[in-house]
Amino acid sequence: MCVDVVKVTSLSDIVRAYFKVDRKLNILLLGAFGAQNIGDLAILRTIMNDIDRQNDWLNVSIASRDNLLRDSFGVNLINPFSFNGLWQLLAYDVFVIGGGGLYGHETHRYIRLILPVVFILKIIFRKRVIFYNTGIYRDESKLILQLLWFILELADVRILRDDSDIEIIPKRLMKKVRLEPDITVLLPATKPVGRDSMISMLEKSKCVVGLSLRFLNLKKMFSAGDLRLAEHVKNVIVNQFLREKIPVLFVPFQPSDVMYVRYYFKDVVEKYPDHFKIAEMGRHKPEEIKWIVGRFRIAIGMRLHFQIFSHDQDTALIGIPYASKCRNFLKRVHAVTVDACRMTEHDLVKALEQVSGRI
Repeated sequence: MCVDVVKVTSLSDIVRAYFKVDRKLNILLLGAFGAQNIGDLAILRTIMNDIDRQNDWLNVSIASRDNLLRDSFGVNLINPFSFNGLWQLLAYDVFVIGGGGLYGHETHRYIRLILPVVFILKIIFRKRVIFYNTGIYRDESKLILQLLWFILELADVRILRDDSDIEIIPKRLMKKVRLEPDITVLLPATKPVGRDSMISMLEKSKCVVGLSLRFLNLKKMFSAGDLRLAEHVKNVIVNQFLREKIPVLFVPFQPSDVMYVRYYFKDVVEKYPDHFKIAEMGRHKPEEIKWIVGRFRIAIGMRLHFQIFSHDQDTALIGIPYASKCRNFLKRVHAVTVDACRMTEHDLVKALEQVSGRI
């Protein structure tokens, strides 16, 4: 068991410890759930695994318009910015902001707009507010950060993810905040049902290399930095693994990752069809992706939850951080890293030598 597991508090335990439970409580999750992001779905799955065991006294809904969440998790969805949604908010007892790295360089507009709504619900209607496993980073705008500090001060429970940029959090708040690892360490890895060529490869091969890459900034895709990074990784992957017939599996964590690999690795896909594979986006559940990552001999990746899954599953990891949340996590677990914005082929080869010495 990963040592981080003992440091993570479940949402049901928080509600039970901090609030008087004399009836069934209605809880609304306010997070970046949906958009087929494996990391966010893993967070939601971890929360729902806990909540499902407590459904006799907890009723959970999600603020989202993504109907796939209703189908996958069997929860009620509301759109807090519709007329009916605003009225529905009053029926909830507890509002949970989190989990995940919500406030940073790619903050969703909805996550920002919901803050004034939460403020009103707390001040005027005396609703309970929980910050649960929430990540906050310096790349967020100063205006949003100031609003965050104000709402954090008012919140009933303040649990932030330990990869947050704690230096930017006011000292008065740090005394009231608890830092915990990402809650997906509680998510059990589960072998996918059925058997296909990818699963067979993972079970039969003694050495499969896992790969996770993404655009440096989703708001500015196909940049010069994206091209430079892709070329460096591609050359190393080809020279170190594919030419030696060592299979490489690319694991997309968001639909844009598929766009990235299809564009920048098109020649590799065509030249090495038997050894360079791309996992099908949306086919596997988050807990199954965690199992897949655990089968890799070496994992090379940018996505935070690819890194978290690798560490949790004791897979040799080379982290390629693109944002402070990744840098903070990789530093905490003492992982081998090569920075996404400054990496060279030599750096990646050197990192492979370091990791190989640990296997």
